[in-house]
Amino acid sequence: MKKATTVIILLITAFIGAMILNLDEFAFGKPANIKNMIVTVLYVAVWIFVLAVTVKRKRRKIILYCSIFWIVTLLSSLLTVFINATEVSANWALPLCLLFLSPFYGIEYFVNNYLSSSIIISVVSLGMSIAAILFIIRINTVAKEPRSVST
Repeated sequence: MKKATTVIILLITAFIGAMILNLDEFAFGKPANIKNMIVTVLYVAVWIFVLAVTVKRKRRKIILYCSIFWIVTLLSSLLTVFINATEVSANWALPLCLLFLSPFYGIEYFVNNYLSSSIIISVVSLGMSIAAILFIIRINTVAKEPRSVST
């Protein structure tokens, strides 16, 4: 239980830290800098690390949380793709985007285009969502398989 709590604290810290460190540039439309890029890379690395550790330890609930988080991030980024492609106004989506997309502002360092970065975030989110869901299915399948008795 203690290790699960540590993992959850790590995720929350990574999320809040990345959001705070990227928020100024993201919220005010400033150009992304090297700090934003490093924060984004570390943010994604923490999520990959946590997913790997929780899969190894078969922590279904944490993996489920990860999949839900990445699905919400995917929906936020797809909404941003739609808004940027159609130039529709969606002020109601600003809090959602600030929350889930600001940790990824470092992508702007490479592409400098909101539509392109939203597409990249969508691809990353889709990949992480699919990975988490497949890991949950795999863990559930392995848990249900009967163990063979060796003689």
